[in-house]
Formats: sequence, C-alpha cells, structure tokens
Amino acid sequence: MSMAAIAPANAEIKIGVVNATKLMQEAPQAKAVTEALRTEFAGKQRELTAQQAALKAKQEKYEKDGPTMSAEQRARAVANFSRYANDFTILAGRAAPERPPR
Repeated sequence: MSMAAIAPANAEIKIGVVNATKLMQEAPQAKAVTEALRTEFAGKQRELTAQQAALKAKQEKYEKDGPTMSAEQRARAVANFSRYANDFTILAGRAAPERPPR
C-alpha cells in the first residue's frame, strides 16, 4: 500500500445534481421537438378555436333571440346548435388521439 492507495482517500469528493425537468425544457433537442409539435398541430388548434368561438356565438345568439322566436324557430336553432356541438366534439376527439407517443 503505497501513496496510490492513500491518494483517493484524501481526494475531494464532488457530487453533482442534475435538474432533469429543467434539462428537458431547455435542451436544444427538446426545444426543437416542442417547436415541431407546435407547428404540426397549430392548424388543428386554430380550427378548434374557431369552431369553439362559433359555437359560443351561436349559443349567445340563441340566448338573446330565443325568447322572441317561435317554437319552430327555437326547435330548429336547438337542433342546429346540437349538430354543431356534436361536430365540435368529434373534431376535438379526433385531434387528441392523433398525438403519437414520442
């Protein structure tokens, strides 16, 4: 047992900590993937946002005009709104599973 065996015992111990969350958010590869995903789904997100706004506008119009509508007009408006709401739900449901696990 010479000096070689004693030297590591006297060496300073260094411990490092890696913040995995910060690393995943700030790594260039993570930023590139995030931007690619954002670009890939931007069109669908805009479409969903537009349909959601249109659905809200239809609801507000019905709430405003509903009391002055005839029963037949109300029934048509409700049916139209329901159809539009179903279309929105289907579109939103299709958008979610398209995101493959990465």
